[in-house]
Amino acid sequence: MTVLRKDHRLRNLKSRTNELATAYKLLKDYKTKGSPAATNFIFNLSHLQITSSSAWWSRDDPDGKYVALQSTEPAEGNLNFYGMVRDVNKFIKYFVIQIAQWATSYQARINERRSKVEDYYQFADSVRTICDTLRLSNETQKIVLLEIEALKNIRGNVGDNLQNGHYGRLLQDHGMQLFSLTDSDAHLNRTEIGAAFIYTTPEQFLLKLARSNRVLGLSATADLETVISNFDFKYIQQQLGAAFIQGTELVPAATKKDMDVSSRCRDQGVQVNVINVIPDPDQLDDIRVMQKLILKYHPNFEINDDNHAQLALLEQLVQQLMQQLKQKVSDNALYCQKRYLSLFGSFICFLSHRNRRVVLGLQSVLPKLDTEVDTIKMSAQVIEQVFELLAGLLCPDEKRLPQLHMIAKKLQSEPIEQQVAAALKVRSEEQTRVYLLSAYKTLGVGVNLVRANTEPDQAQIIDIAPEDADIQDPRYKQIDIDGIYLEAITHLLTLIPECATKANTKQWIRGYYEYMELADADEISLNDIKTYARERSRGRPIKQFRNTVSYVGAQTQCILQAIGRLDRTFNKVAEVTVMIGDGVLDYYNVTSMAPYQLGPIAQALQDYQRQSHWRVVTSEVVKKERWRNHTNQSQEFFNQVKHDLQVKAVVARRYQKAREFYLQHPTLMNNQRTDQPEFAYLDMQANAYYVQRNGEMFDFPENNNGRESISAAAAGLPILLAYPGMLAHFKQNQWAIEWESKNYILNPVQFDNYCGILGEVSAQFVIKDQWQYRTSLLGNQLNELFDFQLDKRVLVDVKNWRYPHNSENDDEQDWVLKKLARVCKMTGRDDWKVLIVNLIEPDSDLTFTSHLLKGQRVMELPALLNRQGQFVLTETEKQKVATFIHEY
Repeated sequence: MTVLRKDHRLRNLKSRTNELATAYKLLKDYKTKGSPAATNFIFNLSHLQITSSSAWWSRDDPDGKYVALQSTEPAEGNLNFYGMVRDVNKFIKYFVIQIAQWATSYQARINERRSKVEDYYQFADSVRTICDTLRLSNETQKIVLLEIEALKNIRGNVGDNLQNGHYGRLLQDHGMQLFSLTDSDAHLNRTEIGAAFIYTTPEQFLLKLARSNRVLGLSATADLETVISNFDFKYIQQQLGAAFIQGTELVPAATKKDMDVSSRCRDQGVQVNVINVIPDPDQLDDIRVMQKLILKYHPNFEINDDNHAQLALLEQLVQQLMQQLKQKVSDNALYCQKRYLSLFGSFICFLSHRNRRVVLGLQSVLPKLDTEVDTIKMSAQVIEQVFELLAGLLCPDEKRLPQLHMIAKKLQSEPIEQQVAAALKVRSEEQTRVYLLSAYKTLGVGVNLVRANTEPDQAQIIDIAPEDADIQDPRYKQIDIDGIYLEAITHLLTLIPECATKANTKQWIRGYYEYMELADADEISLNDIKTYARERSRGRPIKQFRNTVSYVGAQTQCILQAIGRLDRTFNKVAEVTVMIGDGVLDYYNVTSMAPYQLGPIAQALQDYQRQSHWRVVTSEVVKKERWRNHTNQSQEFFNQVKHDLQVKAVVARRYQKAREFYLQHPTLMNNQRTDQPEFAYLDMQANAYYVQRNGEMFDFPENNNGRESISAAAAGLPILLAYPGMLAHFKQNQWAIEWESKNYILNPVQFDNYCGILGEVSAQFVIKDQWQYRTSLLGNQLNELFDFQLDKRVLVDVKNWRYPHNSENDDEQDWVLKKLARVCKMTGRDDWKVLIVNLIEPDSDLTFTSHLLKGQRVMELPALLNRQGQFVLTETEKQKVATFIHEY
């Protein structure tokens, strides 16, 4: 087929195929060696590659039979396994795009000869023809068609280009690939390598619909900013521009009034009582913990001869539970203890008040049967025993003791809806109080918990129906439940397993997909993902990314959905009870929502936060935490590399490249290197900011009120560029001559290094200009001990961020002499000298002069330039410098 041979594309494709096959021995079987896991995953995420276990290397087997995949670097025969993954992935994408281009050309050629629309040659048929010509199987043809469709969403490949912007530059632009390495008994001499390519995201599917349709989305929590189990609306808005409309701005006033349930509840006298049931830490080992909890939530309870034995039995049961948790749950025993006691506290709150008729308790985990793994962490049997003992203690006068109903598929054979209906019927038909215990994922969303309004005391029931409600509305005859218990919400982000198996492949993909969504939204960096993956692969515990805007939005959404179970009818009890456990309000933030969007419980939780001065994780808190993390990452990097600068050339090059990059880019429009800690810029649209420095720790005070400026002026850039010829010198080397306000800016640690290299290049220029000396960088052995070298025996140390040394400060002098002594020892010469150059005149009333230190082997210049960028040394002082350099 001539279309394939045009511009030698087929020949080039074959050539590249042979190159890859030869370089990576792709015609041989690949076989894992020494791996404890039968399945291993490799994720290719834009600029980042991570594995489910240790790092991998590929080695050509000496016998030539296979390529070994091993977890240690081979001494010889290294085939660069990750290079193979990256190159093969690129080739597959290139191959699919090439087929699409050939198919487009062939389709156009065929349709030139066809005049009737009904005879139009379809693109898919053209693709199949090209695949047939290349002798691809039917299964491969299906894959190619799917990949072509997916790649239409990737910028710059097939189809319409997407808009460049701040968001979506990783997952949305490049997709995500998963490679699996699977051993099986059927292939003892071969490891099967599978691949999954994710190019079409939900956002891109939505954008595709929006190109030719009006898309309407309805959600009660649409204003919560999160990408977890949600669309990335920042990216969508970036792509659609003015075509993206915030629907909440168009809601009529009458509709808002109808939706404002909170106002109607307040007007009719409905109250929401928020109770904190988080146990005190010192109660966990108290042998009378249950007695103290009872008295805390039911102060009128009296211990007497009738209940003393039952209370003692309860204490014994709970103490036994606390001890078992310590013994059997070593990793998070404290968390499990607090979770149990919070739940027991909610039982007490429910049982001690008869007007709490039906209450829902929600946790992240369901109660466990005795046959399950780690039953002790949330034992259904223990929970039931505690509830029965508490009911007997607190409700001795009730005709029918309150009941606990655990709602879960695994606990009963009936569907969830039938379990709920049966539990609510206990109240509506038997007038027995009921506590429903379940999990957020089971009852926190979707299932209605309304019951028939058969309450005997109708005076305690309040009608909140709007004025224009239809009298036939079934909500008049139903009633909402009376209260809810909210325990800690965990695993909003998919928990990535420690070990990879075929069974948990989807969990791995979903987990890293979510992390890439966070990176796309600029909430975490690729380096954060890399660190998380490394710790998980080593079996070490590491926290999920809670300090992100999306995590706060996702938890808030989960809470709003849960408490929405109590806003389903027109009938409310006079007092609604909300019991909160540990961590619930830490990540609850509804400030982005209008009052009419919030139900009475949602507003009550917000009021409780304010009144209790609860530390709420806001977007501002999250942002500053992220800035601190990025600054710490850079600090750790530079602390680590400084020990290797003289011994590892690759480290020295990486260090120098980073500093040169800062010189060119003190601010960035887009940061494509977030997988490396030295490029952990701050996502701040500014060209200057202030920080508070405490040693190697930095804080970002409110209202930018820090003492230390991070800016071009603080680095002395305007002064340096005022020196004759310096501006042209910077332009020639493509170094930044101003700090423009963009999307990213240097963090404080990067700024320190920016000041360092800025001083070095500027001092070299001035010295060459004034003394005509040639400067040279120090070799690897002496790298970064001093900044550069003059003549053959003079080392130069440039200071661009501090006052000149105090001649009476022995510590500062000793530090220079220690470095000098090290140079002498390493070179075997003792005739080295040091010239300390303070680049810019201090902005101070103090007077500094040139002086010699320690036997005239060290000379310090107080300044080369004044605050106007003018050279300040006199001819006599210049001559003294020359004499110092040449005399031995």
